Amino acid sequence: MQFAEGAPPYQLKAEYALTEFDAGRLFKGIEPTRPPTVEGIFSVAGNFGGEGGTIRQAVERSHGQLDLTSRQGVFRGLQRATNKVSMTSKAVELGASMLGTFLGSDKGTKVAEKVAGTGYFVDQLAQIVGELNYDQLSVRLVRDASLDVTLEDFSLVSPEVRLLGKGVVNYMAEKPLLEQPLTASLSFAARGKTEQTFGKLHLIDGTRDELGYARAQLPVAIGGTLARPDPSAFFIKVASAKLSELIAPEN
Repeated sequence: MQFAEGAPPYQLKAEYALTEFDAGRLFKGIEPTRPPTVEGIFSVAGNFGGEGGTIRQAVERSHGQLDLTSRQGVFRGLQRATNKVSMTSKAVELGASMLGTFLGSDKGTKVAEKVAGTGYFVDQLAQIVGELNYDQLSVRLVRDASLDVTLEDFSLVSPEVRLLGKGVVNYMAEKPLLEQPLTASLSFAARGKTEQTFGKLHLIDGTRDELGYARAQLPVAIGGTLARPDPSAFFIKVASAKLSELIAPEN
């Protein structure tokens, strides 16, 4: 921190490094009654600078970048407002059980799924992605002179899901960072059970990324805030996409 005559007098330049940042405790402190958006131990490194009429102003209006990296944790950024199993899914499970007695287990399940249609598969997808146990999560946060925070190079890799994308947190005075408005768009790729669910929704584009995950056609749109991300627009779009093609006819 330097002081010089003129306006603004305080000039800040800093480097930051932290090896054991517990993201879960931070989110839990902000929203004690809500599962943390992210649970994991992060390494954080970055630099920032600012200027102001007081030391506090110089710190509050600082800009720069932070790189955060975590190995193994839980990501709930795609969790719906309610992550409970819907009545549609419960009906499918009951119907599959009853029909399986007469038609066989596999055929009974397929018949029940066809009857349930869109709602069932959207519900299944929401259950799968609502709580992702990741192997790697990294993101670069860049705060510019406008004090908006850009989420650059967001990358999450889990056994069945890969997310890549960017976003922005729009600065609002008097609100902490995690409560400022968020807009993000993530590309979605999947394998295993998640890929199968996307296939039943006819949302796979037919290509695979360099790690072998099948790419989805629709980006994941997220609103809300960092503390309360809202992916509802994504699930609505999934539910309304290609309604006439959701369940492929049996050959």
